[in-house]
Amino acid sequence: MSEEQIMQVLQKVADQNGVPLTTVLKEIDRVIDGGMDSPNPQIRVRWKRIPRKGVKPTAVELMAYLVDRVMDQAFPI
Repeated sequence: MSEEQIMQVLQKVADQNGVPLTTVLKEIDRVIDGGMDSPNPQIRVRWKRIPRKGVKPTAVELMAYLVDRVMDQAFPI
């Protein structure tokens, strides 16, 4: 799924909830922060596996990773 497609989906989520896209992105960012700062070392290891360009994954990077994981599990090769 491309970055543009992910942003379109996130915009739909925002529209359906009557909030701006920035609110959706901030909420996803809170989830990312919570996962990366988890006291559980196993959870932190899982978050470290998510491909990213910076110190932490962006909302788009997280969504792309999750879509890939779901597709791999739904349609194994």
